[in-house]
Amino acid sequence: MASYRIRCARMRDELARRGIVTTLYDRRDAPDLLVLSKRSDPASLDHALALRERHGTRILLDLSDNVYFGADTAEGAARAGFEALTAALRRLDALVTPSAFLRDAIAARVGAGPRFEVIPDAVEPVPEADFATRLWNARAFSALGRLRRAVATGRRRGTWRPRRRRRGA
Repeated sequence: MASYRIRCARMRDELARRGIVTTLYDRRDAPDLLVLSKRSDPASLDHALALRERHGTRILLDLSDNVYFGADTAEGAARAGFEALTAALRRLDALVTPSAFLRDAIAARVGAGPRFEVIPDAVEPVPEADFATRLWNARAFSALGRLRRAVATGRRRGTWRPRRRRRGA
């Protein structure tokens, strides 16, 4: 599962590299800290919060999806589900999201209950464009700048013309 590989396995590898022992959760043990990755379903949250009540387990939820998508138009049982989710999220110790946008969307619903952290996805870096592509983009942005200046100054004649190469002599 890509989300586990990106959001969880790489973090576990980095923590292990730093000498911090992590394990996958086993119901027979009460962990000091339980990290739920994309587990915002009622059964998972209820179980985690029961661990908190009985053993003082700290709960961190790593969400990479907007769990409130559709909440504004929900009715009946769906609305009650969103309200129960909000109540559960308020009781967590921390919520982690991959973007400030998602953090803000969830914080607007949850309020100041849990601590919010943003950890961007650990994906491969964007490959850098080759020299020819960068040169082409620079010329395009230069032409766009000339066009914007022409529009701003109200010039009508010769508003924008691409530069032409002079043929050899």
